[in-house]
Amino acid sequence: MADTNVSALSAEIRYFLNSYCKSVQKTLETPAKSILLSGSLPLQCYDDEKSDIDIAVLLEKPLTRVEISRLKKLHEQMDRTVNYRMDILFLLKIKSEIYNCIQFQYSSGNISCERKELRIFEWLTICHNHILMTGEIVDVDSSNTVLLKDFAGRELNRQLKKYSEASIRNSDFFFSESISQLARTLYTMETGKIESKLRACLWLCDREPAWKKTVLEAIRLREGSIKKSFYSSTLQWKKDIFQFYHDILAKLNHRESC
Repeated sequence: MADTNVSALSAEIRYFLNSYCKSVQKTLETPAKSILLSGSLPLQCYDDEKSDIDIAVLLEKPLTRVEISRLKKLHEQMDRTVNYRMDILFLLKIKSEIYNCIQFQYSSGNISCERKELRIFEWLTICHNHILMTGEIVDVDSSNTVLLKDFAGRELNRQLKKYSEASIRNSDFFFSESISQLARTLYTMETGKIESKLRACLWLCDREPAWKKTVLEAIRLREGSIKKSFYSSTLQWKKDIFQFYHDILAKLNHRESC
């Protein structure tokens, strides 16, 4: 029987996949907007014998190396079927959830595979968290900020892949932009959105220690203005976020001293 946490993640993934499939089917009703690929819907991927796999069922049990390979094929297929920018954030959400599920099972010892088997999913999470933090995608060739709405699906995929490779080399720019955006919008956003931004910063610091210094310096630089924004507030959600912010700052400080 699957672990409760894995089952919960799987249920969420199934929800997104099923919703995505329905949206594709609805799109297919209009021939001019057809994004059907080789006669198959995105919910199906194929092994060498062309036998289809139900992704929802696949995620209810520990993943094998073969099944991870099949999920990769699903990702590739989804990449080729998304042609409309309205689908992009939704697609990244699906991919991020699949990655989280695989990563959880990997860290729990439920699957055994080389780290490189998961690399295809890691850049998706990096890009997804960057979009959550800024709402923007950086065109690294020109260093200009390009709004998400200006991309069509295929172009966005191309830019994301370039950006994911360059973000490792250009982490200072990545985080200075992200934290700057965070600081400018902290006092205007809803609680959950602020928490997701801060948590994404912390997650990325854990993943790449070289980024930690940049994040810490950026937060410290804006600490005064953030304190001023929250100190006089009587709204409970602002107080909660203020405390959460300082918890993150304390964790970053602790890691820096270790």
